[in-house]
Amino acid sequence: MQTRSVSVCVVCRDCSYCSTKLSKIKLSIIILCAAMLLKLKEVVQWTRMTAFELFLHLLSILIFSVLLATKLERHLAASWPTVFSPLFICDGLNAYLCLIVFVRQFREYELKQASLRVAGSLLVNGLIFTFKLLLCQKLVTGNLSCSEVFAPLFVLSTFLMIRACRMH
Repeated sequence: MQTRSVSVCVVCRDCSYCSTKLSKIKLSIIILCAAMLLKLKEVVQWTRMTAFELFLHLLSILIFSVLLATKLERHLAASWPTVFSPLFICDGLNAYLCLIVFVRQFREYELKQASLRVAGSLLVNGLIFTFKLLLCQKLVTGNLSCSEVFAPLFVLSTFLMIRACRMH
């Protein structure tokens, strides 16, 4: 006598037709809902970036994605630093905006609060820039290991976790 195995969906735990279109739609809806768990206010508090700085990052990632796709499909004969240039320009603009905020806070408030804010912002921006630079260097030369490239992100995630725990 053969026993029939019942497959259970990993997503909803009760359907047995994961390969159908209906389950794919359910999966995409669940993924979209999970992506919307963080609100803009929480992201601004954790990263201590303004909404404009986050918009700059998203815009530069969009331009970078287009350049990356065209380079990988061999429609663009540009070097890797050229492909990464929107990300580097965004980091420069964010550092400039960080210094503007520092000057304005320094004039309005006390030095301690302004210097702590600029130090935290420049640390986050510096770690993100270092990761992008190391990734670009790995793609150009290929002599860096993945752990060396992702080390700034490990430090950044630790820093952001400590910052998030201090908020709650």
